[in-house]
Amino acid sequence: MTGKLALKGVFVPMITPFKQNEEIDEESLRAFTDFLVENGVHGVIPCGSTGEYVLMSADEHKKVVKIVVDQVNGKIPVVAGAGNPGTRNALDLAKYAKDVGADGILAVTPYYHNPTDEGLLEHYRTLAEKGDIPTILYNLPRVTGYDLNPALATRLAEIRNLVGIKDSTWNFAHTMDLIRYAADKITIVTGYSEYLLPALVIGAKGGIMTGANVVPRLHLDVYNAFQTGDMKGALRLHNKLLPLSRFLFVESNPLVPKKALDMIGVKAGFCRKPLQLVTKSTEDKLRNILTDLELL
Repeated sequence: MTGKLALKGVFVPMITPFKQNEEIDEESLRAFTDFLVENGVHGVIPCGSTGEYVLMSADEHKKVVKIVVDQVNGKIPVVAGAGNPGTRNALDLAKYAKDVGADGILAVTPYYHNPTDEGLLEHYRTLAEKGDIPTILYNLPRVTGYDLNPALATRLAEIRNLVGIKDSTWNFAHTMDLIRYAADKITIVTGYSEYLLPALVIGAKGGIMTGANVVPRLHLDVYNAFQTGDMKGALRLHNKLLPLSRFLFVESNPLVPKKALDMIGVKAGFCRKPLQLVTKSTEDKLRNILTDLELL
């Protein structure tokens, strides 16, 4: 552990490279970790949604976290995915993350059997306090069926070690309300590249964004331009990033960032079943976007 987690800037929910036989491709995972570190991102997150954690066994999940922590070697924070709808299972992942030296965890709100507000409070209190690790709450309503209400966020902010909320709602007004209600108590970051600049303007501290797998430096350029007060430059970069951001937003699965990385020469491997290969139409659209970004 490197101390208190500073959740600000560009954090990357990493893809997980798999071999064609669906085994974890450790060599490619280590190389991709180096790619992100060398590009200057502020932190990495193995085993989030983009990392296909729901398609892994618990042992595989832990293996990926350990590999990334080892490869990063303290250069930047590693926030381990600890998403599981069961509190006991999520706590096991949280404790493991701490044991291997992760700097924090990212845990999605419980899904399938959605808890009451009190159940959700207890879930995160258990992870943050019994796991004894900085914890980021992940609000992903399109998958979980639960959308964190801003009033509850202010209560969650009182939990020791609960340091941030990743808001991945498609309703930007929701992010605005979270910031208005809770940003003075807890760090709010966006989950979408498309919302990075608007979220920064209204008080978010950064983002945890799939698109940063593909173009980490462009995300950093948007963030840094905003931080230096160069709003004209930040808007220009935001508009440059927007076609890729929106495409990933619409497609919303690990196939597309993996395909994009392969197209620009970064080995990203295969996805696990039931995910298949991208369609010809998707590949053609992606090629046009990457060409416009001068990556091809």
